[in-house]
Amino acid sequence: VGEDFFDLFNAILGSGPAILLKLLDVQKIKIMELGFEESVVNSLLVGLMKGTTDYFRENCDSSSIDKLIGNIASKGGTTEAGLNYLRDNNIGKLFENVIDMAQKRSVEIGVAKNF
Repeated sequence: VGEDFFDLFNAILGSGPAILLKLLDVQKIKIMELGFEESVVNSLLVGLMKGTTDYFRENCDSSSIDKLIGNIASKGGTTEAGLNYLRDNNIGKLFENVIDMAQKRSVEIGVAKNF
């Protein structure tokens, strides 16, 4: 990665795991409402993440992320309802802002350390 892109790269790949885990935490809190033991919930979420990353790894070279999502979301189904809510509430812009804030902070840290 060139120096001009370091802060963006850092914002996405350096901060990305914590941001993805925060999303997972929201799902964990909701599924805990069902009364499952935490260890069971953790196991379910690990399976969710493993299955998702396996699905992405196996198909990312031949399909766009939108296509992969479309393969999961049944017309008129629960996934489509959730995705519509995300779209209607501009989740893409929210996540772009998260990346922008992390990138801005990376720049600030670099300036402070004279990188």
